[in-house]
Amino acid sequence: MNALDQRHAHACQWAREAGALALDYFRQRDALTIDSKGVQDWVSEADRNVESLIRSRLAETYPDDGILGEEEGWQAGSSKGYWVIDPIDGTTNFLRGLPDWGVVIAYVEEGEVQIGVIYVPIQEQLYQAVRGRGAFCNDQPLRLSQEPIELSSVLIYMGFGRRTALPDYLARIDYLYQCQMDQRRLGSAALCLVRTAEGLVDGFFEAQINPWDVLAGLLIVEEAGGWHNYIGQPAATGTMRVLACAAPLQEALTPLLHIGQPL
Repeated sequence: MNALDQRHAHACQWAREAGALALDYFRQRDALTIDSKGVQDWVSEADRNVESLIRSRLAETYPDDGILGEEEGWQAGSSKGYWVIDPIDGTTNFLRGLPDWGVVIAYVEEGEVQIGVIYVPIQEQLYQAVRGRGAFCNDQPLRLSQEPIELSSVLIYMGFGRRTALPDYLARIDYLYQCQMDQRRLGSAALCLVRTAEGLVDGFFEAQINPWDVLAGLLIVEEAGGWHNYIGQPAATGTMRVLACAAPLQEALTPLLHIGQPL
């Protein structure tokens, strides 16, 4: 087993372990200590403790690797790789008792995402990909159709946060409406992306989002045969504007990237 294979195996193992801890907190969520990071932006002791668990595993096993996490920020390393983690993507769903949340782990080496792992504890679904080796859900391969898709049948997830101007968001909804495409909001970018990779929805867009929310999922979409607007670019470390979709919809959905204010 080479170094990348070892990291992949550990990422899957730690995502399950972190997911089990998060699920314990989920079942006792009424007792959690919750703080506000901003309007409709929450963090709980569950988020912090799950991230701490993943960081402790990384420190024990790969002490030279860097870490970028939602709750504790950037920790520099001396190796050529670093990890990007979101302990609970979909915190509001988690705190409300909704099932749409998950643990997210990505590994970046020399500027390129090499490993993406997303674990959804409620459904016991482990989504994972290694660059060049395909995407999987619980060991079942994910492969998107390359056949044309009728626009009037398209359904995509649209993310929205308060960093995005409401008129810009509504203008994008109007564009979809005029093209006879439909949209939903879910509250977890990671789950939006894996459901795109599964073909349950046809795409995902969000105008301003963080790398820990999407890097793992973008690799999973790409390895499932989908398209996203960061293909061939170095892994982002700052705010991103993300569009991912079934490849035949690239042309129809790309205007979403250019509506409204630039990033």
